Amino acid sequence: MAAADRAAALLRITGSIDDYLYTNEHLFDGSRRSVYSGANRERLMGGAIPAGADAATEWEQRIVPEDWPLHLAHRERLGRGESSEVVYRLLGYDGVTRWVCARTRPSRVDGRLFVDGIVSDVTARVEAEKALIASQTELREQMELNAHQALHDALTGLANRRKLLLDLDAATDRSEVVDHTLVLCDLDGFKLYNDSFGHPAGDALLVRLSRRLESLMAGTGVAYRLGGDEFCLLLPGPLDEPTREAVGVALSEKGEGFTVSAAWGEAAIPAEAQTPDAALSLADRRLYERKQGGRRSTSRQIADVLTSALTERNPELGLHLQDVAELASLVGIRLGMGPADLDELRQAAQLHDLGKMAIPDELLQKAGPLEPDEWRFMRQHPVIGERIIAVAPCLRSTATIVRASHERFDGGGYPDGIAGTTIPLSARIIAVCDAFSAMVGERPYRNGMSAAEAIEELRRNAGTQFDPEAVAAFAHVLCECTLPELLAS
Repeated sequence: MAAADRAAALLRITGSIDDYLYTNEHLFDGSRRSVYSGANRERLMGGAIPAGADAATEWEQRIVPEDWPLHLAHRERLGRGESSEVVYRLLGYDGVTRWVCARTRPSRVDGRLFVDGIVSDVTARVEAEKALIASQTELREQMELNAHQALHDALTGLANRRKLLLDLDAATDRSEVVDHTLVLCDLDGFKLYNDSFGHPAGDALLVRLSRRLESLMAGTGVAYRLGGDEFCLLLPGPLDEPTREAVGVALSEKGEGFTVSAAWGEAAIPAEAQTPDAALSLADRRLYERKQGGRRSTSRQIADVLTSALTERNPELGLHLQDVAELASLVGIRLGMGPADLDELRQAAQLHDLGKMAIPDELLQKAGPLEPDEWRFMRQHPVIGERIIAVAPCLRSTATIVRASHERFDGGGYPDGIAGTTIPLSARIIAVCDAFSAMVGERPYRNGMSAAEAIEELRRNAGTQFDPEAVAAFAHVLCECTLPELLAS
């Protein structure tokens, strides 16, 4: 094949591909000379090189300055006789910056160094890779944000209840050797502040208090917001007096017309509590007791007044209700009820027969079974009791328990015939304790049973008249001590 034909074939081949082929000679003085420059060079360079200019020199002058070190390293590898590949940016004559990939191979001919190369426009690939990296970064940041939000309170940024439970699991792990103290905190006066100054001001106050608490805990413990005006701390070691005072200061604020302070309850882990639930329950009970501060709540005062009125009319019934309240409290503790629920259970137990004030004495004290009409009338007393109690807004939930206190687990009770767990747990507990107290007590028409006989009767009716779980808890409580000891406690 003639030289002209070979040259024409080479031009057709190089022109049929998208890449730019070239051969440069590396001169002894460090400069470059273009030996062969194929098609597509102008497309990569954004136009034709000036007349008379050397293609290799012009090419290097179009390399973006920030990428020049990459090109220098590439040249050094070629100078050592190594093949090399490099990716950098080229600023074209048309003002467009393109990413190019140069793959080169050196060869020596008669002591001269020639470099054969193929250059590809990889702008689309590089931009796609950058977009992918940006998407991956954004996804990773979003996942990190989601993970953070899942474990932190949106308003204050403190760790939330879910994070607390995870940390408590770790703190109560048997392999954990560090003692901890769980501190539950509740704000006094916050509701009044919120009502007086509005929710935005209330939120701002919570944020301020949170920042103080977070600053106090920096490097020592962890601060949490559990919701509303409830906060929590998990400290390594005991809660010392300086820290106790500092927590009180951090969670306090005073101004014209308002005072916000904090009450708290603590539990030592594992000395006093070996599980997260036990630690939370103990700290919650101590918090509740501290908030009460020896003062009876409004609901307790109202319940005591109503119980006193019922006892004045029927002393025997009043004593029965007191016994039921004591027994129900012990069963509630056995079932893990919190302080607030226990207080409500006790009040409902005290008042569950309040509606009997509307029942005539001759019916209450009748020696013998009641007639059907008398039973229908008697079965209205839970509704009457609910109606009386619900007049006090603070006792409305107690009133609901009172209404359900004579329902049966199998749905055969009164006044609504509800069944199973539809009946409030407190009402199911009261039903067991009420039945036990009635069975062991003396009646005009029969002698009382022994405690053992009454327990057996409860067990025989577990699952029908009574909640089996409540019966089991009651039996466990009764096995721990005698009935007089229970009532004396």
